[in-house]
Amino acid sequence: MFLVSLAILLTFAGTLMTGYHVTRNKLEENALQMHEAYAKKFADTTDLIFRTMKQYLKAKSVEIGQNIDNPNYRQTMLATTGYNHFFNSIVFADTNDVIVATQPELGVIGKKTSLSDLPYNPREAFITKPFRAITGRLIITMSEPVFDGGGNFRGRVAGTIYLEESNMLNDIVSEHFFSDQSYAWVIDKDGHLIYHPDPSRNGENVTKNVIAQHLMKGESGHAHVTNLRGVEMLVGYAPVPSSGWGVASQTPVAEIDPPVWEVTQRMFYYTAPLVLIMLLLSLMMTHKLVIPLKKLALYSRSLTRERIKNNVLERIPSWYFESEQLKKAIQLYTDSLTKEVDYFKKESLTDELTGLANRRHVDVVLHEWMNRQTPFSLVLLDIDHFKSFNDTFGHQAGDAVLKGLAEVFRQKTRADDLCGRYGGEEFILLLPDTSLTHAAAIVERIHSALRSKPVYANNFITISAGVGHYPDSSAELDALMSLTDQALYRAKREGRNRTVLV
Repeated sequence: MFLVSLAILLTFAGTLMTGYHVTRNKLEENALQMHEAYAKKFADTTDLIFRTMKQYLKAKSVEIGQNIDNPNYRQTMLATTGYNHFFNSIVFADTNDVIVATQPELGVIGKKTSLSDLPYNPREAFITKPFRAITGRLIITMSEPVFDGGGNFRGRVAGTIYLEESNMLNDIVSEHFFSDQSYAWVIDKDGHLIYHPDPSRNGENVTKNVIAQHLMKGESGHAHVTNLRGVEMLVGYAPVPSSGWGVASQTPVAEIDPPVWEVTQRMFYYTAPLVLIMLLLSLMMTHKLVIPLKKLALYSRSLTRERIKNNVLERIPSWYFESEQLKKAIQLYTDSLTKEVDYFKKESLTDELTGLANRRHVDVVLHEWMNRQTPFSLVLLDIDHFKSFNDTFGHQAGDAVLKGLAEVFRQKTRADDLCGRYGGEEFILLLPDTSLTHAAAIVERIHSALRSKPVYANNFITISAGVGHYPDSSAELDALMSLTDQALYRAKREGRNRTVLV
């Protein structure tokens, strides 16, 4: 009953856990794909704006180059409208990097630009990394060289984005469409923040950020990462090809927890009543099923303590198929257990190598027959020169000889005769209701079989045998064994390969 209850409750808990993890993984994967798609779209938009800004500056540099020697134009070269769609300010500086004109008025005309201290070639178009200008602002500057009609370098026109103030880039990123704590950020090709929701972080070097490292390599994708502040984030990212910038859109992992818990709670409310009903029904059915099982268990336990008659098992009621089969199985078990005990008993009385009776078995039978006063002949046999055979051919060959000889004994003796290995190369035959002369005839059949067929490879063996009889030779076991053993040794002394009777 406990297991049934535990199984149902664990299944219920497992279902809730599975639902929780599946929902969480799905929401996380959706968030990652959504942020990656948004980052790519935003990167495409930023790339378009960046190329448009470059085109605007390029057109302005051509205009200035064509009209730079016109005194009237110099007064109004930057007065034309349109720059503020892209830049916070626009500046023209001469070949000595001295500011000639600005729009709007910044109060820096006649001063050198901050670009003169930066490692950029004024004769080439470039975009800077974030730096502090002479006005004290954190800015990014995009510069285009100005050449007159004769191809002479006359200075440069630069558009400036104030990272800490409102501008087109800032406005686009700040319109991040997610209503939760998601946000986007932008870095330049050197890993400096160009835009971040926290303005104080603009210009910060974030090259240690994993996503920033991907963006600096021009890669796009999505990932579950921990940012530099130790917060787990779901991030999608994409590069801006024309500028080398990178855009990332992200949301804290914690943001997906509320909807996941909401789904899990709904699963609990919907399934808990069904689980409770199933649990109650299962407990009732288990209680009904367990009654016959308990009686069978008590019977099984009693089998280990005392002998129980089979009719006790028959009296145990069972109203369903399974318990009836258990009763039959228990009966089969008790029968098989008896057979198994008999098997192991036999194994304990059998010589492992030859399969004949071992010494213990022989001794048991000897005492039983003498106690019942059953007449029998006792034959002790020994392989001639077996030690020399072992030394010549090895112990494996010797084992093969012992097994081969055992097979000859089984073939040449009767079903009621007991053949045993008494130790080493010594064997014993117990022949019930057999006279000395009949026993000698049986031994002679063994001699004949050994002469007609080699036991191992092409090697023939011989045996010496001593034969005694109970009770004719002796009615005492020790005396009978001693007399028969002496007959065996006499056979060996008289030349081996022979049988001597007591």
